[in-house]
Formats: sequence, C-alpha cells, structure tokens
Amino acid sequence: MDIDDIANEGRSESDRLLSELGRSILSGELPPGSKLTEADLARRYGVSRAPLREALLRLEERQLIERVPYSGTRVSTPTKRMLLELYQMRSVLEGFAARRVAEIATPAQVAELYDAVSAGARRIEETDFTGEAEEASILQVERPDQPGRNRDIHNFHAKIVEFSGNRELLRLLNREIWDFSLVLIAGGRLKRSKDRLLAGVREHEGIVQAIESHDGELAEILMRRHLINAYHGFQDNPNPS
Repeated sequence: MDIDDIANEGRSESDRLLSELGRSILSGELPPGSKLTEADLARRYGVSRAPLREALLRLEERQLIERVPYSGTRVSTPTKRMLLELYQMRSVLEGFAARRVAEIATPAQVAELYDAVSAGARRIEETDFTGEAEEASILQVERPDQPGRNRDIHNFHAKIVEFSGNRELLRLLNREIWDFSLVLIAGGRLKRSKDRLLAGVREHEGIVQAIESHDGELAEILMRRHLINAYHGFQDNPNPS
C-alpha cells in the first residue's frame, strides 16, 4: 500500500461518515440543536478522529452543523432570518432555472415534469394528516428505519434545475441550499397545512404549463411566486426563533 492508497482509504472513510452523518441529520434522527462530540461519534461509528474531523468539516461547509464557541459542535438550528434568506435565494436561482427550461424543454421533459406534479399530489393525498402535514413523509425523506427511500426533498424542483442544463446551479442548490431546507423539515421545525401543500402542487402545474408554452418570463414569475408562497406558508406556524 503506497501513500496514495492510504490517502484514498482515509478519504473513503470520510466519505462514508459524511454520508451516514448527513443522513442522520437530514432524516431528523439528529434534530437541530443536537450536540455532537468527536468522542461519542468516534465510538458510534468505530472510526478514528482524522476522517471524522474531515467529515465534520465538510458538514460544516454545507451548513448542516455549526461550531458554537464554548459549547461545541451542534446540528445547525436555523433562524427566521436564515429561512427568509434561503427562500429569497431559491426564488432567484430556481426562477432563473424555470425560465431557462421554458426556452429549451423537450416534450419528454415536459411529460416528466407533469409526472412529478402528479406524484407529489398523490403523496399528499395518501398522507394521514393530523392537524399539520408530516412533511418529511410527504417528501419521502430517507429515514434510518426506511433504507432506500428517495430523499429528494423536492423532486419537481430538482428536475427543473436539472433540465436547465446548468450543472453548477444544480451543485449549489444540492449542496448548499436544499439540504438546509431538509434539516428544518425533517427536524420537525417546519410544517405546512395540507391545503398549502395542495396549493403548491397547483402552482407546480402552472409552472409546467408555462414551460410547455415556452413562456420563460411567465415560468420565472410563477416559480418565484411559488417559493415566496411556500415561505409564507411556513410562517403560519411558530418555527425557528
């Protein structure tokens, strides 16, 4: 085994930890505010400190964890201001993506988007609501007790960005923004009513209709409006302080 093999082995261990810790955070198993200590994590996952520290650094870069002075490392606890800024960013970036897709979408891609809208509506209708939406269930969050389930938090939104052809935009949203949304949802800090979620599905359908008509300006307007509506839907409930 040469030095490259050793480096790759360490990287693989760090990648595994990144995946496992990320899944625990995104599924809500480690909810916002959970304290993380290197000693406990090393015992839990049976690893040395070096790959663990690298995995924690990468999680911090993705804003999934935060280091608090004199307190240690915790799962990130977003504030209302962070939530507002998150949705402002999404509205601009995903609005641009919707405009771009309207310019270049193929009939097959439009059909896929309609399928994603229908799938979202079915998940909502099949969910047992008790006052408020169990949104982690609706969005098919991959939980430790349900291995293999799709944890794509917004399949419709992911397809829009994918079809835009902008790989850097997809990378940015995937690694920096959508994961942060899922921390809030899976951690139980954000919930929306069934009515709001169904309204969101109708908004999705309107966006696809604009894309099908190749109306980029309208697609962008509708996507931005949809995400602002989603933000205000969260604000109907007492959420992050």
